[in-house]
Amino acid sequence: MFVDSSTEKMIARYHFFSKYSAVLTTFIGFAVCIGWIFDIGILKSISSNWVTMKLNTALCLMFLGLTLLLLLNKKPSLVVYSLLWVPIAISSLTLSEYWLDLDLFLDQFFVKETLNSADSAFPGRMSHLTALDILLCSLSLLCFKTIRSNTKVWLTQVLAILVFLSSLDSLFVYAYGVSPLDGIAHYTQNALHTSVTFLVLSIGIFLIKPNVGLASVLTLDSIGGKLARRLLPMATFIPPVLGYLVLQGQHLGFYGSDFQLVIMVTLFILIYSTSLWKTALSLHKIQKNYVFSNQQNQKLLSTNKHLKTMSSYDFLTGLPNRNYCHHLLEHAINRAKRKNTSISILFADIDNFKNINDNFGHEVGDRLLIEVGKRLRLGLRESDILARIGGDEFIIIVEDPVDIKNIETVAKRVNDTLKAPVNINEHILCVTISLGISFFPQDGDNMQILIKNADIAMYHAKKSGKNSHQLYMSEERKSK
Repeated sequence: MFVDSSTEKMIARYHFFSKYSAVLTTFIGFAVCIGWIFDIGILKSISSNWVTMKLNTALCLMFLGLTLLLLLNKKPSLVVYSLLWVPIAISSLTLSEYWLDLDLFLDQFFVKETLNSADSAFPGRMSHLTALDILLCSLSLLCFKTIRSNTKVWLTQVLAILVFLSSLDSLFVYAYGVSPLDGIAHYTQNALHTSVTFLVLSIGIFLIKPNVGLASVLTLDSIGGKLARRLLPMATFIPPVLGYLVLQGQHLGFYGSDFQLVIMVTLFILIYSTSLWKTALSLHKIQKNYVFSNQQNQKLLSTNKHLKTMSSYDFLTGLPNRNYCHHLLEHAINRAKRKNTSISILFADIDNFKNINDNFGHEVGDRLLIEVGKRLRLGLRESDILARIGGDEFIIIVEDPVDIKNIETVAKRVNDTLKAPVNINEHILCVTISLGISFFPQDGDNMQILIKNADIAMYHAKKSGKNSHQLYMSEERKSK
């Protein structure tokens, strides 16, 4: 599939971010593991009043980040995918503990943790939401082993979007200072750096194959791609920022909860109207550039067509020129060989044309050539080819002429078209032509020989009194 340079650059940027997210996830997981081993509080939790990232969570994130990094830097293998079974096993067992009310002694298998007021009622156990996010990330990465078709990569990307939304929800809890959903399905709050890591990791997974599936719209160098890259960040980050500002205004006592809704609606209208206006201007500019580019292409095509016409047709009469005539004759010979048929070449030369040029001037001579070309065309079938090969010389190609008698009838009809005098600038000119005729394959099996022999026959016609036609007399025809 052809990919232009701008799309390649966008794909490269998305791949870089995906690698960056894999490295960052691995680093954070490793740092938190160090924090638990050496009891470094700031690595386990950003603040002493906030939830800690559990050791099991850190291990899973480290394995997920390492798997993503290996997938981006080498061909997926069984060894790479085997790393996923660690987070899959830990998250599945943790969810079983929540759903089946079990204690599998997994929570404090490596280190002991005292109960923190900000944490769940199970010391050392990752939250229900964290376990679910780890499982979704593991399954999304595992899809690259089980799903080979690019058309089904959307499943991986959908799972990554679910993790992204889940991590956004957890970050909103911290940003807005609200209480998490304590009573729903054993929901417990994620650690802040856990939520940030899941946010970055989910985007990295989504962009593993940015030119395929749901992500492909972001790499398109089209109006749709530009629109997605402009509006998607705004739709993702502007509403949370507005929500935070409006909520802070309410906490500071600037307005009540009812007026808060009015401000939110007004700000949304202002922001999205402005973005729509800017997008419309950008699309208009793109369309203008497209129209201009299309006009340039049309001019280029027209110029190319004109150049092709100039290279293939005689500028004076508009008939095929020498080169194009040779090309057409070659094709006619090839067709005759395939069909086992014949071709007749009529080489025509205007009698006494030099005298007309000398006596009346080249302008009259040129107009005479144009008129002769028109009249010769009238004496031929639509399928016959008429070309001017230079000076006062014309070639007529008649495919499948049946027999000599038939082609002589054609020659007589062509001569008859010039019987009527030609009036040019009040000069009455009587014009005749001499014709030489050769046949394929009797008089030659290639273009050069056929034209040469027709030319020889034409000179015999001139010697015999002009205004006539002569067949090329091959040895075979002379013996008859």
